[in-house]
Amino acid sequence: MNSTALTTAWLLYFYTTFCGMMPIKITFIFAPARVLDAAISVVVN
Repeated sequence: MNSTALTTAWLLYFYTTFCGMMPIKITFIFAPARVLDAAISVVVN
């Protein structure tokens, strides 16, 4: 398990448990970060 997956899992748990957010809303937070990470990885590598 890489650090991104571990961080995502922890944040998903935190947002749903302590902030009361729905998982679908959290997906809209995480999705742009994943797309940006993929685009930057292509450019850098």
